[in-house]
Amino acid sequence: MYELSVPKFIFDIVFSKISKAISAILFPLLSKVGFTSVISKQHIFSLIKKYFNKFLISEIENPFGTGVPVPFEIDESKLSTSNDIYIRSHFFNNFKEILIEQKNILIPTDIVDDLDHNIKSQFYDYCEYKFKNLKKVRLSNYKKSELADCFRIIQGYEIKLNILPWIDKYNPKISTEINSRFKMAKNITKNMYDDAVNLRKKFISELDQNLPVESILIFPTTPFSAPIKGQSDDDLSELRKKVMEFTCIGGLSSRPQISIPKFKGSTGPIGLSVLGNKYADEIILNNINLF
Repeated sequence: MYELSVPKFIFDIVFSKISKAISAILFPLLSKVGFTSVISKQHIFSLIKKYFNKFLISEIENPFGTGVPVPFEIDESKLSTSNDIYIRSHFFNNFKEILIEQKNILIPTDIVDDLDHNIKSQFYDYCEYKFKNLKKVRLSNYKKSELADCFRIIQGYEIKLNILPWIDKYNPKISTEINSRFKMAKNITKNMYDDAVNLRKKFISELDQNLPVESILIFPTTPFSAPIKGQSDDDLSELRKKVMEFTCIGGLSSRPQISIPKFKGSTGPIGLSVLGNKYADEIILNNINLF
């Protein structure tokens, strides 16, 4: 018994790309030596699928950790070149659909409490109408501003290592505000980065302690709707900092999050975020109509 949690569409895309690339290389070579009279493109395709599946099943045990794994068994004796349909149907029919129960939907008070009155009222009215009496939970003892700074430092340091060398080499035209963020990234030291990574680990540990595995959090994606065009770089920078206090949670915690347009701000829609535990991507997508 092995554990695997690969969404079907990812498997399809990866397999399709790999198999077509290999077939495109192998078939012309086999044609030159006369093998095409006894072996077809479909045969090559099937062989690739056979060993691609064997690689997934035999070489990788529990590749995505614990989280919410989907166990399955497969009879390797049936992995023959003539059993493509068996492989696909048997493999993917073992992905189980898990329903989200209302008792597991939680409101994170330390995120929601700082919303302005209008957005907070819309959010709680929605929760009461849609679910009634949802449980509330406090995620962390860290302030949202601390978590946003932590995310900003980690992201900035990765930009410094991976993007700034290209920027310095080719000197593309970039807006003043974005340039200021690049300058900020240049000033992030390894020690600052290490401290931020340690804070992130403590934050994740808090979440693991405070939230049951089945928990699904819901909260407004941003504290306000999109800002109006034409604002100064300084004003936009302050707005971005406030937004990051809400949007950094998924990134810092490595948890899947989606946003659904749901509420009305002064300039446009505001999303409802649905955030699950690690590896709960499919669970959220399968239950999207619940929200």
